[in-house]
Amino acid sequence: MCWLGETPAIPVFGDGNNIIPTIHIRDLAVSVEKKFSEIDT
Repeated sequence: MCWLGETPAIPVFGDGNNIIPTIHIRDLAVSVEKKFSEIDT
């Protein structure tokens, strides 16, 4: 696992020009929860 330093590099697929940034699922969940809590108030 890369985040534990057990892998020397993260594999790149294609030319490496991703247009979709990666985000951790917990970070996404927190931001969605905050957005919905703003709507409720």
